[in-house]
Amino acid sequence: MIVILDTNVLHNDYLFKQASLQAIIRERILGYRVAISTVTLFEHASHYRKDRKEAASMLRRLGVDERAVLPVDDNDARAIIRKNLEAEGIEILPLPAVAHEILIDRAIRGQRPFTQDGKQGYRDALIWETVKANATSEDVTLIAQDNDFGKKDLSPELREETNALTHSVTRYKGYDQFLKEFVAPKLKASKLENELKNGKRQLSTTAEFLRLLNSELELYSSGASPKDLGLPNNAYFRIEPLNRPPELVDVSARLLGDGDVLLRLTLSTRVDVLAEYRVYMGEDYFEPDYEGYDIPVTLDVTAITASDLTSINSLSIERVEQNEDADEPPHEHGRL
Repeated sequence: MIVILDTNVLHNDYLFKQASLQAIIRERILGYRVAISTVTLFEHASHYRKDRKEAASMLRRLGVDERAVLPVDDNDARAIIRKNLEAEGIEILPLPAVAHEILIDRAIRGQRPFTQDGKQGYRDALIWETVKANATSEDVTLIAQDNDFGKKDLSPELREETNALTHSVTRYKGYDQFLKEFVAPKLKASKLENELKNGKRQLSTTAEFLRLLNSELELYSSGASPKDLGLPNNAYFRIEPLNRPPELVDVSARLLGDGDVLLRLTLSTRVDVLAEYRVYMGEDYFEPDYEGYDIPVTLDVTAITASDLTSINSLSIERVEQNEDADEPPHEHGRL
């Protein structure tokens, strides 16, 4: 995912050190990139130069020669902004390849982000085209503070345009909303995920987890075929309840809207299987036989749990995969 910052959220933060922006930059470990459009580069550099001009006036009043510290033209200002962006790892996206006819038609119709009279909005329209161009290859988040793209979310007409795109477009009105609604939930789930992986946290409701896991194993065995566990086709079997938690192989976590966490677990364990099958004794005569098998399996489990792991609301087994070192089942013992 790429996070595109509109000019109006940058304000006069020319070093890109504003606390909320730094929080967004710091949490790029969640899997997103931060960028601005070339339009925003030009706009922000223009604001920078105007502010430096005002600063120069003040320096002159103080008797300081400002020429050594202030840029003399727009190119200098853009170079300084580029350098500061690079220092923070913020990308600059190229101008979109959009035909003038499209922008003219948009302006004449007064379609957002143009104003209704079409006299304002050209630069915002280029930013919007930049958003759409990037949404052909990845999810895009636009952080824009004013109402040019809509009052809260994207305006209905802009949202309709995104329906034809390959990837999603989400709009936030400022850094804090993005941090609260996107970053904070993912950080909470990411922290829990890492603690589980590193053994710093355990499923605190081990008994409940084991009970639910055995319940799901029972459901699985009732619908599975003997072949799924490497048993003869004529076998009737059941999986014995586990008496200790399986080993955690991998986990991913995602915070749900109600505060619960969706865990996707890969577990490794050995299950005891009791199998009944008929042994061929010759002359179409069969006798029943019973054997137990200790079978190593990998379980893919989905669990919904409280964010503090104090309870598990639901659990399901998606797949049971037998490992190669299972006890040898009686494939040749008989047939129906």
